[in-house]
Amino acid sequence: MSGDRCVRAVTAFAAAVNLAMAGLQAVQIVFLVRTVGVGSDTLGWLVSCGGLGGVLGGLVAGRLARRLGTARTLLVLQFTAAPFGLLAALAGPGPRLVFYVLGTAVLFAGAVACNVVIVSFRQAYCPPELLGRVTATTLFLNYSTIPVGALLGGSLASVLGARPAMWSVTAALVAAGGFLLVKPLRGLRDLPGAPVTES
Repeated sequence: MSGDRCVRAVTAFAAAVNLAMAGLQAVQIVFLVRTVGVGSDTLGWLVSCGGLGGVLGGLVAGRLARRLGTARTLLVLQFTAAPFGLLAALAGPGPRLVFYVLGTAVLFAGAVACNVVIVSFRQAYCPPELLGRVTATTLFLNYSTIPVGALLGGSLASVLGARPAMWSVTAALVAAGGFLLVKPLRGLRDLPGAPVTES
């Protein structure tokens, strides 16, 4: 399956999202405490907003996939939810905290819903005798980007400052959607349920 373009595109997308999300998570605490100036109690509530968004995303993923199609769901979620992450960098003291809440809640909702669609695709698409190997390989690739993303996010914050680093990693999240625009995924309503044969 290493030569399968659908698996490659979806895996590259997931790895790029993990890279950028790890950068965001490495920077967000520093951003909220040092730049925005929130206390520890408020910090806990703010960070939990992303988790609540993730729960919501998990709940609606199946319904969206049935209504829009799995391939279109990935596109819609990526190009509507990911840009909301840019709002988080606008956060400031007081009422401006709503930018962080809204940005991370929608971003994480989209990320979790995309993950549900991707895992479901992989399980339906891969032959049973290859599923274990494909899953192990894709998870290795996806998880290996997490420490790299955290290192890049921290380095950006050290060099540019926390707010520019937030802008950078959330912009990278949006750009990760480019992997969904390549053939054979481009223009599909649903991700294929079996390997695509080249004609």
